[in-house]
Amino acid sequence: MKKVFLIIAILILAGAGCFKAKQQPAGQATESGGEIAPEAPLVLPEYTKYDGLQYGEAGGEKLLLNLYIPKGATKPLPLIIYIHGGGWISGGKDDVPDSGDESPTDLILKFGYAAVSLDYRLASFTGQTPEDHQFPAQIHDVKGAIRWLRANAKKYNLDSGHFAVWGRSAGAHLASLAGTSGGVPELEGEVGGNLEYSSKVQAVYDEFGPAVLYDFASQKDQPGAPKEISANFAVSQLFGSDIALNKERAEKASPTAYATADDPPFLIIHGKGDTTVPYAHSEKLYAALQKAGVEATLKIFDEMGHGEGARSGELNTMAKNFFGKHLR
Repeated sequence: MKKVFLIIAILILAGAGCFKAKQQPAGQATESGGEIAPEAPLVLPEYTKYDGLQYGEAGGEKLLLNLYIPKGATKPLPLIIYIHGGGWISGGKDDVPDSGDESPTDLILKFGYAAVSLDYRLASFTGQTPEDHQFPAQIHDVKGAIRWLRANAKKYNLDSGHFAVWGRSAGAHLASLAGTSGGVPELEGEVGGNLEYSSKVQAVYDEFGPAVLYDFASQKDQPGAPKEISANFAVSQLFGSDIALNKERAEKASPTAYATADDPPFLIIHGKGDTTVPYAHSEKLYAALQKAGVEATLKIFDEMGHGEGARSGELNTMAKNFFGKHLR
């Protein structure tokens, strides 16, 4: 039965499906506008995959990533790091796609960039999460991977000055947190070493990610859903105990808490039909970024649920244009 819950959790928290939506003007939290014209199909280039590169070790685990490098590059390539979803309790570097039919790493390669998918320490699906797998373990791992990639940029022909992060759901939380908390000592950690290298990124693509974690303390579970697949349960596992008892830790884990003027540009996507991570999270993140003077675009879709439409041509075009502006 626990395996059944786990499968359901991955589907709900990572998301899958299609949607019909209206587009908002860039940088505005409105919900109407014209459709983006379709582009010619993108072609997947030939590439080299480095499978299971170890970027660190923590919590008794070897931390691994997969690196994908397009062949034939004549200069160092910008890099997009994809961070998987799964409610911080499931998923991994090989679990892509985590929604829809097309792998995010394939899309990144089609956009013309090097790609990474990575493992990070997960909270427990059952029982209490061990202390070394509780937050901030996850963001320590993500930042450790970023530093490792910079330290090895020359070896793999990467442009260390143009790194971006992209995540969905729980992965989007970590991507946004990496974007806003660059240089925050308690969130840097020492995973993998390479502390002489920066963990800052140059762009963030956030799809339906949690942004204000203590909000889950008052969020009711979805009707009829087992507690094992509720957002309240998942975020409580992240801290090792009930989220209602972890207000201070939840605030320190929220991307909104660290927004400053030197943060990278953000593209934020969410749907009004999302009952797992309500779209108010993205509105609050957008507002915090705007207040800090950060370049940010928020798109909210009327009929999109949690993870639905994550592979639509419209979103792919938006992502391609966003990365093209900030990584070239």
